Amino acid sequence: MKKLLALGCAAIMLAAAAGFAACGSDAQIRGNYKEPTDEELSSALDSIDAERLFGDPDAAERTFGISANADVTLKMTAQSGSIDMNAGAEYAFLLAEETMTGAGNVTFSLDAEGVETLEDTRMEAEICNDGDYMYIDAALTEGEKERTLRGKFPFGTMPDLLSAAPDQLPSAPAGGAAQTPDIPGLVRELKEAGFEVGLDTADGVKLRIAATEDFFTALEGLSATDGTPMEFTKTVLEIYLYVDSEGLFRQASVFADLAADIKDAENPGTASLNAEIVLKNADTAPVLPDDLDDPQKYPDLGGSGSAAGL
Repeated sequence: MKKLLALGCAAIMLAAAAGFAACGSDAQIRGNYKEPTDEELSSALDSIDAERLFGDPDAAERTFGISANADVTLKMTAQSGSIDMNAGAEYAFLLAEETMTGAGNVTFSLDAEGVETLEDTRMEAEICNDGDYMYIDAALTEGEKERTLRGKFPFGTMPDLLSAAPDQLPSAPAGGAAQTPDIPGLVRELKEAGFEVGLDTADGVKLRIAATEDFFTALEGLSATDGTPMEFTKTVLEIYLYVDSEGLFRQASVFADLAADIKDAENPGTASLNAEIVLKNADTAPVLPDDLDDPQKYPDLGGSGSAAGL
């Protein structure tokens, strides 16, 4: 059951490596989806060459652009208080040979009422990366406290930076060489966890992976075991993947419209999650600031976790 929950969370965050804001139905890829046999699914997945998803790796001047957008809203209400959280972002990547550059922004807001451990929070950040560094220029307001984070750090030191300063602002996804995902393995694990698969092979490979009633029933059982029973009232959780007939990545996305009643005898309430996360092939190239080499604006954080104002 814990593995089931973990896979559900993984499904929601499938595209989170790209950042967060999408528009409307862009997250849902249209197609003539039909439930495939095991042989049809294996054949379709085996036809995807992960090393060529982003172009021919042997090409002398390979380039490939990706836009990443998402919009996530979480609302929770109870007799004791409420939480309203919104996160959004957009990020443009460009893969050229073995280097990935990117630029975009992230916004975050949290309004909490009657929750002693939380304060109203606002965050805005401009983030970009070249082949060597991640650059961030961010401002955070938490209650009456204001903080800033501005600087750069090499990708290899990012884990050290985050572990040394766990209260620092979240960063955009790392750049560098593109990684090749284990698509067949992920699809098969999700299928085993209670997701149903729809397949359309009319123009390449289109996959729609949707959570079933059994999946949410299992989550309800798990919540009851953990002492906070809930009952889902909206149960839409869909994952999409589109690889065209030439074997090139076109889109990966997540669409979620979830809601539940919290059946706590002492503090009943409701919770809802709406999310649209989209990564797609795009010609838009990232525009990086022309002053990235300015040590005053982007001091080298060096993975030490130290930054003025934090």
